[in-house]
Parts: sequence; C-alpha cells; structure tokens
Amino acid sequence: MFKALLKKQLMELKEVYTPRSRKSKKKTGTKGFVILFAVLTVSISFSFVGMSFLFADAFLPLELDWVYFMMMAAIALVVSVVGSVFSAYSILYSAKDNEFLMAMPIPPATILSVRLIAVFLSGFLFECMALVPAIVVYAIRAGVKWYLLLQVVDLLWIGLLALVLTSLLGFLVGLVVVRARHKSLTTILVSLILLALYYFIYFRLNSFLQAIATNAAFIGESVSGKAKPVMWVSQAFTGNLWGFLLLAGTSVILMALTVLLLSRHFGKIAFTNKGVKKVAYVERPMKQKGVAAALLRREFVRFFQTPAYVLNCGLGILLSLALCVYALIRFDFLKTGLATLLGSLPPEFKNLLAFVPAVAAGFMGSMNVITAPSISLEGNSLWLLKCMPITSKQIFNAKQGLHLILNLPAVIPCCAIISALMGLNMWEGVVNVIYGVSLVAYTSAMGLYMGLKKPLLDWTNEAVPIKQSASVAITMFSAWALVLAESVGAYFLRNSFNAVPFLFVLPLALCALLNRHLYTRGEKEFMDL
Repeated sequence: MFKALLKKQLMELKEVYTPRSRKSKKKTGTKGFVILFAVLTVSISFSFVGMSFLFADAFLPLELDWVYFMMMAAIALVVSVVGSVFSAYSILYSAKDNEFLMAMPIPPATILSVRLIAVFLSGFLFECMALVPAIVVYAIRAGVKWYLLLQVVDLLWIGLLALVLTSLLGFLVGLVVVRARHKSLTTILVSLILLALYYFIYFRLNSFLQAIATNAAFIGESVSGKAKPVMWVSQAFTGNLWGFLLLAGTSVILMALTVLLLSRHFGKIAFTNKGVKKVAYVERPMKQKGVAAALLRREFVRFFQTPAYVLNCGLGILLSLALCVYALIRFDFLKTGLATLLGSLPPEFKNLLAFVPAVAAGFMGSMNVITAPSISLEGNSLWLLKCMPITSKQIFNAKQGLHLILNLPAVIPCCAIISALMGLNMWEGVVNVIYGVSLVAYTSAMGLYMGLKKPLLDWTNEAVPIKQSASVAITMFSAWALVLAESVGAYFLRNSFNAVPFLFVLPLALCALLNRHLYTRGEKEFMDL
C-alpha cells in the first residue's frame, strides 16, 4: 500500500511540471519551464558561494573544518525550514483526498509518511541550494578528500532534521488553526509572523556573518567545550565515522518519533472542527445582486479563504502597504537620505531617476499574480461554472477584477510616495503612477492568459497550482523581464531620447493583445478545458 501511495504522490509532483489536457491527454508542459526552474535554482545557490568562502577563509586556516560545516549546515537547516514551512501544513493536513484515504483501511502513519516525502523533497531542494555550495567551496579550499561521499550522504541526514522541524512547525500551526474560529485568518497571521521573523533575521544576517568570521577561534572553543554533541555531529562532514553514525542515528530516530507523534493527531487536525462555534440561523431579507457582483464576490471569498493564495499571490500587496506606512512615518529621514544618494550619481542618469519609483513598484507588484492560478483553482468543480447561464467573458472579468481591485490601491500610493521622497515633480509622479497601473493591468491579463494555456486542474492540494504551477512562474518572470528590458532600453537611449514618459505604452499594448485573445479565442479555450 505504501508503494502505491508513494507512486501516486510522485505522479502528482510530476504532473505539476508536465500537466495534461483533460480531453487530449497531451502534455502541455514545456522544457522551457524546467530549464527556467533549473536556472533559478542555480542562481540562488550562487548567493551562498560568497558566504561559504567567507566562512572557509575564517575557519579552515585554524583547522576548524568541523565548525565551518556546523555553520553552513545550520544555515542550510534554516533555509530548508523557512522554504518549506509555509506549505507543510497544507500538504500534510489540507490535501483534498485526505478523507478518501482515511476511509480506506490504511494506517494514518502510512498516509502521513507519504505526505512527509513531498514536504521532504521541497525542503531538500532548499537545503541543497545552501549546503552543496559549501561542499564545493570546501573542496576548492581544502582539496577533494576521501570523505566527500560521506558529505554527500550527510545531505540526506540534514534534510531529515529539517523535515522534523518543518513537520513540527506545521503540526503546531495545525493545533492553533483547528481551535480557531477563523481558520484562514489564523493561518495567514501565523504565517505572517513567521515571515516577519525570517525577514528580521535576513536583514541582520550580514552583521551576524561578519561577527562569526571575526570570532572564529572563540566559537570553536566554546562549542567544543560546552556542546560536544554538536561538535561530534559536525565532524560527520570531516570524515569522522562516529560522527557520521551519530548524525544518521539522530536523524532517523527523531524522524521516527515525529511520524509517531503526528500520526496520532493526524485525523484530529485534518478533519476536526473543534473550536468552531455553531452559528444560529437568523432570518434576514435577501439582497439580490447582479451576475458581475456575484462572480466578483465569489473570487474574493476564495482568495481570502485560501491562506496559500493570500501569502503566495498577494504578499506584494502587504509589502507595498507596509512600505507606504513606513515611508510616511519616516518621510523626512528617507527624503534626506535619498537626496544625498541621488546627488552623488552622475548627471547622465538624471532622466532615468524618474523611472525608479515605477520600477520599484513594478517588481513588488509582479509578486501579485492573482489571476495566474485562478482557473486552476477551480479544479474538479470547473464544470459548475460551465453549467451556469453566464459567459466566459463574465468569468474573466471577475477574475481580472479581483486582481485590479486588490493591487491598484497598493501600487498607486507606492508610486506616488516614492516619487515624493525622490523629489520628483507632479508630471513625473503621474507618469510613474500610470506605469505602475499599466504593469498591474499587464500582470492581470498575462496571468489569466497563462492560466488558460497551462491549467493544472487535477490537484489534490490547493498549494500546488498556487506555488508550483507553470502559469504562476511564467507570469511572474515575464513581468520582471518586461521591467528589466524597458529599464535597459531606456538606459541605452538616454543620450538621444528620453523614453521614460512613454514606457507605459508597451505594458498597455501587451495587455490589450492578451485581452483580445482572451475575449475571442480564449472563451472557446475555456469551455474546452
């Protein structure tokens, strides 16, 4: 039974990157998306290379190789947990087929173990982004050692430790959510607290790393004197067989205890509505709404009742609003600092500076790809929309309406406030606001277009079409590419033509072309899904 469930889970992961059309059963995924994902993974890995060289140059000359791996393994552990903790709860406890599987004669531990493998693969990818560069840098600085194979195997044990921490955090979130009245709101708030903690650590990371490199010898003496088990485990990366066995045994035992703990509470968290108060029906007069208003409300309800949707496709809205509030509070301080910074730049960049607010808002707004997974989120209930006496145009309007209503109130103030901080005149501020609006419109149309071209309907967990679908990735990267291409073009034309006031033309033109396709051939494509 475990083998069958594992095969099913792996097939679900495969379908994320090679989705099939329901009718033709033909793969609609492209190799380009896989290549793009690989390039992104490698690019993120390179960000840990400099950190690895910093620690290697600090610890290896002191013959503290095990401290070097202790620090890099700890960083990889944190990166792995942070990278997968947001999806752990939804994967473990919110899968659409949990009730179906629990109704079968399958032990909860078996179902949970298969779910944990999906969480492990997600976290293992993040771990390798941080720890593989550390192993490569160590080979460069210290040479290739005979225990290189042990270092590779140690990736598995560190991955299991990360899985233990991620699963326990997901378990704690589940205990909080299952007792909460507003489950979606509680999940969002808990996730935002964890995210705020992550960013707090991230922004203080540079000073933290410098302090570690400066006090390398002291750290080695302290750990070897007061935390010998940590030293023994860290020596697993330096050829110590006893340390290798200790790390392996610790990882396996902790993982087994975690599975035992979670399996006992799996059904309680996955299916219990404990803590939710029953609401008595109160007779009220019904208010009739039009089709457009009803469809738009439907999109709003789905968005705010799906925590993964809010956190992954609406995080840029929260960041933009937070930036606006912070800028208003520290307006004079930020304006003085920006004036000093901008005054030190060469005069040839003067025309391009007026484009900075729109670029900042554009990159932040491109994180809000609300329309990209909206069609995929219909899932197996897509037929309900098709059976209703409504047109595809009305459905598309509702999905794009949600995107515009949520994004514009964040992007417009963001562009305006940054323009004011930079001391731009009224005309330049208006141009920035128009460009920000054009990017929001483009992202809305592009997300819906890609959602129609790359649908992912056969999901068992709502986090899959939101976090791992090709439509989301392509929409986000296309918006970044558009902003980057226009920035480069404006730079090369700076001496002959000031292109900044006209940069909004391209996003609006692309938006018009995409909408033209959506509201003509796109309607038939939607009905054929």
